[in-house]
Amino acid sequence: MPAGDLLTGDHQVEIRGTLTGRGTPWLLAFEGVGGLGVPPAKTHDMDLGHAAGAYFGRDYGGVRILTVPYIMRGPTATVGASFLNLRVLWAVSEIDIPLHMQLAGLGKLAFVGRPRGLAEDLTQLNVGVARALGTFACKPT
Repeated sequence: MPAGDLLTGDHQVEIRGTLTGRGTPWLLAFEGVGGLGVPPAKTHDMDLGHAAGAYFGRDYGGVRILTVPYIMRGPTATVGASFLNLRVLWAVSEIDIPLHMQLAGLGKLAFVGRPRGLAEDLTQLNVGVARALGTFACKPT
């Protein structure tokens, strides 16, 4: 099945051939996906040390950093196992991989880049709640 074909509705993300988000144990948190705006520019400007202004060199799009917040709820053992599985999906990669998502109002989006890990908040795991934030670095699109 081609990458991105697992998406069936809004609030879903597909990474490494696994669907996350609505309809899975890994729900997207209320904050929503971040980094969808314009990435910062990489500039090659030269400051004119003895004059006002700068010599403007070539500008390029910088690295886009996507953040995907998750929340997992349920029995403690189930939430713990879900977190461990999510950690594998967001492990750092040495090669570029696809990331597909479908978000309300934006439709289907596709990116190619590298997962940069998963930050976790397991402070409420004892009551069956865990949060995580996946980070994905990719080319500006």
